[in-house]
Amino acid sequence: MPLEGFRRVPTVGVTWAFRYDTDEVWDYLVDRELLPEWLGRWISGSFTAGRELVVEHAPGYRCTSEVQVAEPGQRLSMSWWFPDEPRSHVDIRLRPVEVGEGSVLELTHSGLGEVADSYVPGWITHLTYFEASIRGAPIHSENFWALHGSFERLVRG
Repeated sequence: MPLEGFRRVPTVGVTWAFRYDTDEVWDYLVDRELLPEWLGRWISGSFTAGRELVVEHAPGYRCTSEVQVAEPGQRLSMSWWFPDEPRSHVDIRLRPVEVGEGSVLELTHSGLGEVADSYVPGWITHLTYFEASIRGAPIHSENFWALHGSFERLVRG
């Protein structure tokens, strides 16, 4: 797993390396048909600046986002809101690796307040699912919480 680093408070950050170029990672990131393999079920909207996006992470548990920036192969920036959490902001930046082939995804999630700590293992789990999916070997969704629990124990030490 090419997790390169993370930070917890006050802003969550996760850095992940891929063997795919930025355009390939971008295309996979914004493909609504593939969202269920790593994030949740697409309900409505699009990954287009100025548009709303709704993703269902569990039955009846939806996240609503307003996409502010969508620069293919480079950056996705959007609000993030679950009804029982503070409104927050997710910024994803893609860049080529400095040596060799591949890319790096840098995810920053800010404005989470007291729930920030719980988001580090969540994003690490989602990006583990993302990597498995982009490699053509998706992980079954029933394993999500067990994997999340393992990452939570590792992150909290």
